[in-house]
Amino acid sequence: MAQANRMISLLLLSACSTTTVQVAVTRPAAVNVHAHGGTVTIERFGGDGTGAQKVRDELVQRTVDVVDHAVTLLEAGGSVIVGGDVESYVNTVERKYKNGTCSESVKQPNGTTSTVQQPCTLSWYEGNIAFVAILRVRTSDGQILFQQRYAPNPSPWKSPASKDPGGPPDYAFMLDKLRTMATTMMARAFLPYRENVGVQLFDCVSSLKDQCKRAAGHLQAGQFDAGVLEYGEVMAKMRKAGAPPAEMAKLYWNRSIAYEYGGQWEEAERDAKDAVDNGEGEDCYANRLRAMAVSRKQADAVKEQGLAQ
Repeated sequence: MAQANRMISLLLLSACSTTTVQVAVTRPAAVNVHAHGGTVTIERFGGDGTGAQKVRDELVQRTVDVVDHAVTLLEAGGSVIVGGDVESYVNTVERKYKNGTCSESVKQPNGTTSTVQQPCTLSWYEGNIAFVAILRVRTSDGQILFQQRYAPNPSPWKSPASKDPGGPPDYAFMLDKLRTMATTMMARAFLPYRENVGVQLFDCVSSLKDQCKRAAGHLQAGQFDAGVLEYGEVMAKMRKAGAPPAEMAKLYWNRSIAYEYGGQWEEAERDAKDAVDNGEGEDCYANRLRAMAVSRKQADAVKEQGLAQ
């Protein structure tokens, strides 16, 4: 009995603090390719030759690598056609000059060497990169399903100023980085994708903190069933100790997340409602219930696109 009373005291003193855990989820594409036949052909993009070819190559590779092979890639004759234009694919370079001071080593008559400052001309290279493309997703009979312009923020760059900077640096990798950023977003128009999201989990009382950390670790590793079981054990211990409703609400919240990301929506909603009932008017629990409804719609869309959550 004394041990149970001690646990209740710890529960009442525990702070309503949360820990963020990263969980991988599958998001639906903007266009449900399965609803239009399930096959995709990626055309050569118009515009800049080098950039157009690289954009197509990256989108082809992303289609090959897509989670669970949600769509079938065809060289020609796909039910959905992906294409567009690369409007800008540039890496400008300009050499600039200014008067400055340079350090030079001068040999003295006595054989020693000293460093002196001499007037000199300094130069450096400045540049700017830009990538702009338009993506179009259409059916084989020409119906436009999706169209959007992609233009990641250009990245200016500047090399260090020196007396002899040599030839202009090759900053093509920065242009490639912009292109990759754009193609990542472009692929989401027709391919489901994985995304890490931060979920908030309530901390447990100190006596059960290690077990709650194990449960959170299961969620981070994608082991949602194990997380459900771990949180269930914690909840049983807290009930036995006579935990107040406000503390049970936190664990209902945590377990509802394990159920949700494991695709067990009825159980997730049940626990979320129990969190609301035990949470003594805390808005966060009601907000979670509303957010869960949105997540379920996204999960249903993912299933329609041929994937499991």
